[in-house]
Amino acid sequence: MALKEKALRRLAERLNAAGIVWAAGGEWLMYQRGIGESYHQFDIVVAENDAARADQILSKLGMRTPHPDSADAFRCDYHFDGADIALMAGLSVEGHSLPFSAEDIAGSATVLGAAVPLMDLTPWERVYRARGALRQAEAIATYLNTASEGQA
Repeated sequence: MALKEKALRRLAERLNAAGIVWAAGGEWLMYQRGIGESYHQFDIVVAENDAARADQILSKLGMRTPHPDSADAFRCDYHFDGADIALMAGLSVEGHSLPFSAEDIAGSATVLGAAVPLMDLTPWERVYRARGALRQAEAIATYLNTASEGQA
């Protein structure tokens, strides 16, 4: 995992320096929250108005694979430093675009000295459920329910 974390550090340093509103989501977010035992890629979500700038930055880091047929407003995959990264903006959930902004950031993690903003888990439950990834959706729902019961 150390090589993948180097990729995430490089990505974080560049996006943060550019002032891009972004956050990590998906499998890595679940891993960070203790919900998942592993992750395969980094799902990075940006505000739609930052998608083109984020794409330029990530394109300079490694191999770029666009997804023009994606239901999301913007989706492109990248591979560098042994890591797979999915960059998304305007996530599509049941035919509706799910906007992302700074208000959707729910904390951060430090990866090899770089700050990585973490997305709120709630939208990811909806995304996974809408895309048929029920195991992930249920794991998040259980986590969120347990967390809310602990606050009551």
